[in-house]
Amino acid sequence: MKVAELKLVVDANAAEMRAGFADTKTEFARVRRAMREIADETRRHFDVVAENIISRVELILEGFDARVDQKIAACEQRLTRKFSKR
Repeated sequence: MKVAELKLVVDANAAEMRAGFADTKTEFARVRRAMREIADETRRHFDVVAENIISRVELILEGFDARVDQKIAACEQRLTRKFSKR
Protein backbone atom coordinates (compact mmCIF):
# COMPACT_ATOMS: atom_id res chain seq x y z
CA MET A 1 0.00 0.00 0.00
CA LYS A 2 2.71 2.40 0.86
CA VAL A 3 4.40 2.04 -2.54
CA ALA A 4 1.10 2.58 -4.37
CA GLU A 5 0.37 5.70 -2.32
CA LEU A 6 3.88 7.05 -2.98
CA LYS A 7 3.46 6.36 -6.68
CA LEU A 8 0.19 8.35 -6.69
CA VAL A 9 1.88 11.25 -4.89
CA VAL A 10 4.82 11.18 -7.32
CA ASP A 11 2.48 11.07 -10.31
CA ALA A 12 0.43 13.97 -8.91
CA ASN A 13 3.61 15.98 -8.32
CA ALA A 14 4.82 15.23 -11.85
CA ALA A 15 1.50 16.37 -13.33
CA GLU A 16 1.67 19.53 -11.23
CA MET A 17 5.24 20.19 -12.37
CA ARG A 18 4.27 19.68 -16.06
CA ALA A 19 1.43 22.17 -15.64
CA GLY A 20 3.86 24.60 -13.98
CA PHE A 21 6.34 24.24 -16.82
CA ALA A 22 3.58 24.86 -19.36
CA ASP A 23 2.58 28.01 -17.48
CA THR A 24 6.21 29.11 -17.39
CA LYS A 25 6.59 28.57 -21.15
CA THR A 26 3.43 30.61 -21.75
CA GLU A 27 4.70 33.38 -19.50
CA PHE A 28 8.08 33.44 -21.26
CA ALA A 29 6.33 33.70 -24.62
CA ARG A 30 4.26 36.63 -23.31
CA VAL A 31 7.38 38.35 -21.99
CA ARG A 32 9.19 37.84 -25.31
CA ARG A 33 6.27 39.41 -27.18
CA ALA A 34 6.25 42.35 -24.80
CA MET A 35 10.01 42.79 -25.20
CA ARG A 36 9.67 42.74 -29.01
CA GLU A 37 6.95 45.39 -28.82
CA ILE A 38 9.12 47.54 -26.57
CA ALA A 39 12.11 47.10 -28.91
CA ASP A 40 9.99 48.11 -31.92
CA GLU A 41 8.68 51.17 -30.11
CA THR A 42 12.21 52.09 -29.03
CA ARG A 43 13.40 51.79 -32.64
CA ARG A 44 10.58 54.08 -33.79
CA HIS A 45 11.48 56.64 -31.11
CA PHE A 46 15.15 56.40 -32.04
CA ASP A 47 14.27 57.01 -35.69
CA VAL A 48 12.30 60.13 -34.75
CA VAL A 49 15.16 61.41 -32.59
CA ALA A 50 17.69 60.71 -35.36
CA GLU A 51 15.52 62.56 -37.90
CA ASN A 52 15.24 65.54 -35.55
CA ILE A 53 18.99 65.62 -35.00
CA ILE A 54 19.66 65.38 -38.74
CA SER A 55 17.23 68.19 -39.54
CA ARG A 56 18.79 70.42 -36.87
CA VAL A 57 22.29 69.72 -38.17
CA GLU A 58 21.10 70.55 -41.69
CA LEU A 59 19.70 73.87 -40.45
CA ILE A 60 22.96 74.67 -38.68
CA LEU A 61 24.97 73.82 -41.79
CA GLU A 62 22.68 75.94 -43.98
CA GLY A 63 23.16 78.86 -41.61
CA PHE A 64 26.90 78.28 -41.62
CA ASP A 65 26.97 78.18 -45.42
CA ALA A 66 24.99 81.42 -45.57
CA ARG A 67 27.43 83.12 -43.18
CA VAL A 68 30.42 81.87 -45.18
CA ASP A 69 28.81 83.15 -48.39
CA GLN A 70 28.25 86.55 -46.74
CA LYS A 71 31.85 86.70 -45.57
CA ILE A 72 33.13 85.77 -49.03
CA ALA A 73 30.89 88.37 -50.69
CA ALA A 74 32.06 91.05 -48.26
CA CYS A 75 35.68 90.10 -48.89
CA GLU A 76 35.13 90.22 -52.67
CA GLN A 77 33.59 93.68 -52.34
CA ARG A 78 36.53 94.92 -50.29
CA LEU A 79 39.00 93.49 -52.78
CA THR A 80 37.07 94.95 -55.72
CA ARG A 81 37.09 98.39 -54.09
CA LYS A 82 40.75 98.09 -53.18
CA PHE A 83 41.87 97.12 -56.68
CA SER A 84 39.50 99.49 -58.50
CA LYS A 85 41.15 102.45 -56.73
CA ARG A 86 44.50 101.55 -58.26
